[in-house]
Amino acid sequence: MLPGVLSEKLKVTISEGSITGSNGKYTVNVSKPGDAEIAIYVETKPGVYEKEGTKKFRIRRIPSQVNE
Repeated sequence: MLPGVLSEKLKVTISEGSITGSNGKYTVNVSKPGDAEIAIYVETKPGVYEKEGTKKFRIRRIPSQVNE
């Protein structure tokens, strides 16, 4: 995800939900529609993480599919 950083040194969080997974493959579950922010942290020393960056996303509800 970040050039020069091993994926096992990353921690990814979201403000309105949860993220599971690792090594560049994540599943995001959001708690409600609206704005959410994803933050990426890099482990600089064992157990010490520094924020590398954030990105804002707009979460929208997916309409249910109607069977005809």
